[in-house]
Amino acid sequence: MQLIFDILRTEKNTGRQYRQEIELDTAVLGADEKKATVATALRYLDKSSDTRVAWDCGCLQRRCGTCAMVINKRPALACDARLAACAKKGRIRIEPLGKFPVIEDLRVDRTILQEHLKSYRMWQDGTRADSAVQHRDVVYEASRCLQCGLCLEVCPNYYTGGRFFGTATAVPAARLFGLGGDRRKEYGRHVYAGCGKSLSCRNICPAGIDVDALLARNNRQLWGRQ
Repeated sequence: MQLIFDILRTEKNTGRQYRQEIELDTAVLGADEKKATVATALRYLDKSSDTRVAWDCGCLQRRCGTCAMVINKRPALACDARLAACAKKGRIRIEPLGKFPVIEDLRVDRTILQEHLKSYRMWQDGTRADSAVQHRDVVYEASRCLQCGLCLEVCPNYYTGGRFFGTATAVPAARLFGLGGDRRKEYGRHVYAGCGKSLSCRNICPAGIDVDALLARNNRQLWGRQ
């Protein structure tokens, strides 16, 4: 299968952006051609200095969220995007996430995600944890968040530097609530007040987290309901 990768690139030192088209015959990917993903192709392109593209990757097993990017205008993990499914008329359009500062090519700075968790005080500070067993299903579900940022990419209310922290904070907040932590003030300010309930984050999570259920539970906790 002949493919053309249309990649939005950014020079590291100057910040200049430009588009580059790179042709690839997926036959060179060998026995994995049918199962090949965008990550597979990018790793192959990395072998040549002429086609090497800056991007981040980690586990390549949908476990870390490091390879998040925009593929054919839809946020996704490169390791979870099959070439056969992504190709449209022999072309695949790839861009970096748009809600975060671009470092180089497809690499973005997602430090703000950790800053949000710190501002929210996403830890236990002497609060009781006896509810952990009772709410272990909620705690486990919320702990599966990869902090990849895909949910923020599709959120119409989120922008970097704003008071609204988005689903990437709301999901870990459910874990803290489940462990008995009281962060209702922080949740109200940084999540509830800014969420427009568009639920655009509903089907974008690569971990398959039930975002609806966790948001609903958080909101009940906010108002002192179980």
